[in-house]
Amino acid sequence: MKKKILFVIYAIYGGGSEKRTQKILENLDQTKFQPHLCVFYLTGKERLRKNIPVYNLSTKLRPASFFLTWKLIKLIKKIKPDKIFSTLWSTNLIAIIASKFTGIPVITNEATTPSIDVKGYSFPLIRKKLISFLYSKSLIITTVSEYTKSDLIKNFKLPKNKITVIHNG
Repeated sequence: MKKKILFVIYAIYGGGSEKRTQKILENLDQTKFQPHLCVFYLTGKERLRKNIPVYNLSTKLRPASFFLTWKLIKLIKKIKPDKIFSTLWSTNLIAIIASKFTGIPVITNEATTPSIDVKGYSFPLIRKKLISFLYSKSLIITTVSEYTKSDLIKNFKLPKNKITVIHNG
């Protein structure tokens, strides 16, 4: 029986994380896995296999994180995936909260250096605390480099044995 995986990312068109997610979706063995893609923003430039369902959770409502979390919980309950694969810290926080409400395990992927990245947003100390607390609830945390792994261990006090490095292809 195919394992259903819900991929969650802010947008699928753009930078490195987006391209990597596209490559994963393009090359995923669909005899073993049934991928679904959830985005928080569609650009109209996305190019995916036609047989991969895409769910656009865009919202103009504020605070967006609250409404995106609520919409994601509803989507997870509808799809009933076996696992959630989430990418990038702001999306990861929403996915982890949604996973706790639905009981579906989440694999968290980090491709930035969160300790530096959060400084560009309002309330960086709160964001840092949220990453420390919520990432620890992930089934697994994957990073794209040893540097990102060490950032999560040193600056967010996450357990080394929970983090696996998977370099970009």
